[in-house]
Amino acid sequence: MKIKSKKTNKILAAVLTGAFILSPLNFTQTALAVENQNFGEIAFRHLEYIEENLHHRVGFTQGEKIMADWIVERLVEIGFPLSDISLQEFTVEGDMADMVRMLVEQDGLEKLSTSQNVILTIPGRSERTIIAGAHYDTVFVAGPGISDNSSGTVLMLEAAERLFGQDLHYTIQFVFFGAEEQGYIGSRYFVNNMTQTEIDNLVLMVNADVIFDAETMFFATGFHDPQTNRTAHNNKSRRVKALAESLNLDFVIAPEGIYVPTDQVPFKEAGFTVAVLYAILMPIPAPADFDLVLDFQDQIDAAADANDAEQLNTILETVRAMNNEILYNTLSTQINVRIDMIENPGPPVQPSEEDDQGYAVQMGLVLHSPNDNLAFLQENHPGLVERALRAYGIFLNEILTLNVHDISGVDRRNEGGIYLLPFRETVNYVGFGNDIVWYGATSQITLNVAGREILLQIGNSSITKTLDGATQTFELPQAPIVINGRTYLTQEFFENVLGVYFEFN
Repeated sequence: MKIKSKKTNKILAAVLTGAFILSPLNFTQTALAVENQNFGEIAFRHLEYIEENLHHRVGFTQGEKIMADWIVERLVEIGFPLSDISLQEFTVEGDMADMVRMLVEQDGLEKLSTSQNVILTIPGRSERTIIAGAHYDTVFVAGPGISDNSSGTVLMLEAAERLFGQDLHYTIQFVFFGAEEQGYIGSRYFVNNMTQTEIDNLVLMVNADVIFDAETMFFATGFHDPQTNRTAHNNKSRRVKALAESLNLDFVIAPEGIYVPTDQVPFKEAGFTVAVLYAILMPIPAPADFDLVLDFQDQIDAAADANDAEQLNTILETVRAMNNEILYNTLSTQINVRIDMIENPGPPVQPSEEDDQGYAVQMGLVLHSPNDNLAFLQENHPGLVERALRAYGIFLNEILTLNVHDISGVDRRNEGGIYLLPFRETVNYVGFGNDIVWYGATSQITLNVAGREILLQIGNSSITKTLDGATQTFELPQAPIVINGRTYLTQEFFENVLGVYFEFN
């Protein structure tokens, strides 16, 4: 595939001069102040407008173009300066152009010469960047494509509105990708045209897609390890995973979910750390396990089609007995959900056999089907949309607003895989230096921060924290130690006990 670039980085004059018809609902003027609204409420109003007005957003068509203009409108209405918003246009040629033209024309539409990514950049204190992305195009049959992928689009719009005017550590870049359904064309173009500075500064890419296609809310993070052909982890992914677990929002962590086929794939292939927010019961194996998963998938599909919960339980026990944790984690949730669907039948789902990329549509509630609309989801799966928008909205906001400290000048030591930081120097960096009391005779240290009294002792891995009379005890992987006259504590102490975070590396 060869993609011909046409990078314009400009705002469409038609949007800004009123040539594009403004939607009748002015969200900024009619909505309550952002801080007075529950997570998901802003996004839900956007969904209602899309349901009524923005259908058939196939890549490289007028419907997709109108949606891009509408996204720009929303960002301008929020108050973002035009200098922070850009369009990144792209074209295709050769065999890829023929394929796109065939897909567009078979839907009875006219192919445009370009598609586009809509990019909003919110400068932070650091040039280090987190990208939050979602595609806004659809397949034709899905109409408004409320799950795939209006869901991710409106999640990003609400997140952007909540970040407006905030003092952020990281530079945040929201990217609304075009032409995902035709093979990640927009996101692949974006990655292929990053400058070296942009590559060096990218900390994390977070992608949201089809978050209404299952009752289960999945989450995955990590990077692709070419040596093992599986997901691997670093400080970035471990930080995001710990954040997800701390929020208690019922996420199911999918070990190999970074391979779900959507717009984080080009970033993963380029070696970046990614996080994926999605809700679809598609098995997502690592490449190393793909053939094995496919073998079991045939058995699972046959048992599910026969409504044979007993056979599904047998398959589950067979997988468990293989002692392959990755294989079990990849398949077990899907099997259990299918058993539950048999034993507790709900409204019927009417999928086609395959989507245009060959993935089984039965894996989702409405994926690539005429049922991918808000009315169907609200009637047949009440509460699912609101629950997903709230949970994923909270999680995304927490990721993008991490208060991170640059400690590049601090002497950080790696002792057997455990990072140790010099205590006095680090608390000075984060502004707590005046709150320390040292007790030399007992090797104790007391730190008072925001009403919390934290007591630690050299050589003791147990840390106590007292707040409003309630005491918690934390066990650190390494006790405070003295090296060359300096006291060192684990990085985990500062993050989990003090609640301060440091620059990813």
